[in-house]
Amino acid sequence: MERFFKGATRLADVIPVSERERIQFTQDTLEFVRREDTAYTLIYDLEKMQIHFTTSIYPDMKTVRIGALDFSSDAAPLALNLQKPAVSYINYNVDMNRRVAESFFRDPVLTKTFGWRITDDMIDFFASFPDKFLNILDFYHHK
Repeated sequence: MERFFKGATRLADVIPVSERERIQFTQDTLEFVRREDTAYTLIYDLEKMQIHFTTSIYPDMKTVRIGALDFSSDAAPLALNLQKPAVSYINYNVDMNRRVAESFFRDPVLTKTFGWRITDDMIDFFASFPDKFLNILDFYHHK
């Protein structure tokens, strides 16, 4: 609750008008309320359909332009690789997603905090769902 109060107090200040200053203000606010174990920050710009982010390993701000991504059903599925100094995509596959899901759900701090008991079958489900989204027209042809 302390982090929320600190952030809310900061947001009560005058928020800058220019886009660049607003993004910097938001980033500074996230840094102000940052926890010791914060791995990344995300700033969503819904008007411009962009995501600005930093990571603890690479703290320089990077931007993903959602409009530049191919969401068609024929496009190869991609994942954003946060472990690189620049915006970088890697091919998504179930094995890669399973490693990510497993590292998250097997994290000892999160397991203790949430008290969860996630089975291997559950991780397999999270990692493989959905393996591929169907084109809406393909969905109707499968009926």
